[in-house]
Amino acid sequence: MNGGGLVDISEFLLEMISPYTSINYYTSIRATQSIKNNYRSINSGISKCKAVSQIDILNNAKPINYVNETEYISEPFIIVNKNLRKKSDEIRKSLKHKKKPTEIIVFTDGFSFSATSMLIKYLQYYGGGIVVGYFGNPKINTTFDSSLSPSPIIKIDQLILLNQNFKELKRKYNINLRFAYFQSFTDPNNISIPLEFSVTPIDEKMELYENFNESNYHIFVEKAKEIFAKYQKKCSKINKNLVAFNSSCTFKGEKVHGGNPCGNDGEWNISECVPSYCDDNYIFDKKTQKCNFDNCTILESNIYYYYLILIIILLSLLNIIGMMIYGCAICFCCSKKKIKILDENHLLNED
Repeated sequence: MNGGGLVDISEFLLEMISPYTSINYYTSIRATQSIKNNYRSINSGISKCKAVSQIDILNNAKPINYVNETEYISEPFIIVNKNLRKKSDEIRKSLKHKKKPTEIIVFTDGFSFSATSMLIKYLQYYGGGIVVGYFGNPKINTTFDSSLSPSPIIKIDQLILLNQNFKELKRKYNINLRFAYFQSFTDPNNISIPLEFSVTPIDEKMELYENFNESNYHIFVEKAKEIFAKYQKKCSKINKNLVAFNSSCTFKGEKVHGGNPCGNDGEWNISECVPSYCDDNYIFDKKTQKCNFDNCTILESNIYYYYLILIIILLSLLNIIGMMIYGCAICFCCSKKKIKILDENHLLNED
């Protein structure tokens, strides 16, 4: 029952939960005239993770055909807090006993939005852990999607900036709306279908139909123990992204690592090796099966920032010098005036 939160904190938390998982949250935004007029933000570009403005990404919008309708979608960009990414790397490098994906469980009730949904969907895509569902409808035998809406949202105050009609809804009816604002993707080179419309089934389902709380915490613990024991040999045929790490598996490129995939019989295929993760500071590209350097780990040295500081210092010095000169001029004028008054007084005395 999680409505979301801060996206960059979500990414940080994901990498803390699953320390072998390095990711980027790839997003895009509709290039409508209202958004062009009102959207103001600095994001990170795809290629080098360099800062890009809203003008950069919106001016390079591309047409996307959604069945019978065409929308213009901005150039994809990365939502990242580079300071948090740097901190994440430092913490993960210091860990002595990293948990493997088959030693990690994320329980989900399926009702999650925004940052929370992105955490779960990206965790599954990169094979970062076992996803277990609870709650749901016991009378309907259908696919249990791990979460609902992996799209960052905006609230009513921001909506009012885009369209004044939302102001009337707020004023007259006290309606507080939240709209999906960004679209998220796993592949920045393919933004035809947002992650919003991708169903990601859970790996396991537990028959529990009550909210998580302190009184039923032990039920989740016992279920987790059962699943961990099961995944020593067996696995989920649904999620091919989840791999049993195996140090015997070697690949071209020293930064690439992996293990055994899940076989069609529901057991780990120990005769096959697949790549699945990379060394620290690298992100695994599932399409090319290669490790790409994570440019978002580099904190930009903004030369303009230093120029600004230098200008402020120079202006301050000039201001101080100016005040000193002005102060001396006043002193000099006052001295002359004083001399003149003394002379006049001297004349008066003489008279």
